[in-house]
Amino acid sequence: MNTLKTLLIATGIISCGAAMAMPMPRSAGMSNQGMSQANYPYHDGTWNLDPYIGGVVGLTNWTATVTDPNYSQDNYSNTKSGATGFLGHVGVMFNPFVGVEVGYVKYGNFNEVVHKKTQIFGMNGVTVDVKGVLPFGNGFNLFGKLGFASLTQTSNVKNSDNIANSGLDLGLGGGFYFTPNAEMTVSYYGTTISGQQNVSLTPSIFGVGVNMHF
Repeated sequence: MNTLKTLLIATGIISCGAAMAMPMPRSAGMSNQGMSQANYPYHDGTWNLDPYIGGVVGLTNWTATVTDPNYSQDNYSNTKSGATGFLGHVGVMFNPFVGVEVGYVKYGNFNEVVHKKTQIFGMNGVTVDVKGVLPFGNGFNLFGKLGFASLTQTSNVKNSDNIANSGLDLGLGGGFYFTPNAEMTVSYYGTTISGQQNVSLTPSIFGVGVNMHF
């Protein structure tokens, strides 16, 4: 069976240490005066905890990377496209810039033909992430995520099913509030898992989603 090889395009989470003490301008929520901001978490000069629930649906890519410090000429990476994946999450923003999320991710399966037999692999599991947000005017924002995933490998190959894996999560995206409570997102989200023989595997989802804020 060919060995999958993966490289996660590492994206730094947005730094927000100094910004945490800054008040968020009202325009960072909804600048349209015709839309009420009563339900937006920042109003009347105070911040209320902002719980939300949401999800992302998109295409899955599987990337594997081989990195051998002793034989650099043997280093390489390869990416295979998989089926549709999804990420569901619940979260809370503690202030305009920092929050946490707990979610469930299912990376879309990919197929590998080995000796004329189709082998199917997939992963799913629980994620926990810290979220940083950089708000702009007119309802736009950028966000980053950094956290941990505990995943289970699924497969139709004997002795390759229900194998536990864990790894580092990284995400990057943008959002737009099209109502005071509903946010549309476009994002990249991936988990890097380090394996044996200098091989690391990164399933990732690039997709669109919606968050509902309460």
